[in-house]
Amino acid sequence: MKETTIEPYLPMLGRFEELFREELAPRMPVESIGSVMKAAVGHFQRIAPVIPEVPPTSPWVKNIIGVAWEIGLWKELAARGWSPAECSAATQRVLRKLASSSIPSGKIPQMREMLCSPDYVRRIASASHVSSAEDWLFDCVLPNADDAFDVGMDIVRCPVAELCSRIGAERFFPYFCVNDYVAYDVLGIRLTRTRTLAHGASCCDFRLTEKGAAEAEGEVVVRPELLPEFAGDE
Repeated sequence: MKETTIEPYLPMLGRFEELFREELAPRMPVESIGSVMKAAVGHFQRIAPVIPEVPPTSPWVKNIIGVAWEIGLWKELAARGWSPAECSAATQRVLRKLASSSIPSGKIPQMREMLCSPDYVRRIASASHVSSAEDWLFDCVLPNADDAFDVGMDIVRCPVAELCSRIGAERFFPYFCVNDYVAYDVLGIRLTRTRTLAHGASCCDFRLTEKGAAEAEGEVVVRPELLPEFAGDE
């Protein structure tokens, strides 16, 4: 990925590192945290050139940059005996803090309404079909009369999957998908998903429902293997 694409997100990565240092503080000495973060930055610098070319106009470009940084961190934590599920739980807590501190509360209702709007999802889905060959590719799914969700997305191509494949981090991929539950919950949106590309399905079947910020659960998915999507392929 081009440096000019990554550069605007360096403050986000800096804040990410700051919050992760706080998260790790109860579990390891300060000097060990410093070593982990230094190594994670080194990994990210080596990974950056092979990040898929997601255009700056993509709605999720910051996701692929954030995951590239997470991969470096998770590699170091795994070397210290952390399981992917433990890395995932820690990351979920950090992402919730990051989102809560970076999104003005007054903007959340507007963002929630937009993300659950069929018109918006139709527009970005159409754009994905004419975007770069390494961007997310997906279709808008509208509810039937007996469906409980507001709008859906069937994602058939994912640059996170491609990145994990390029650098041999496939074992982490299913756990990165768990971050989606936190991202939507912070905005007062319920995500339901029964299958993912990470488990060999033909698509990731996102279904989004407005539930309101006051209903945000704030919970961590401690055992991702209990999610329906972890049941395997189709």
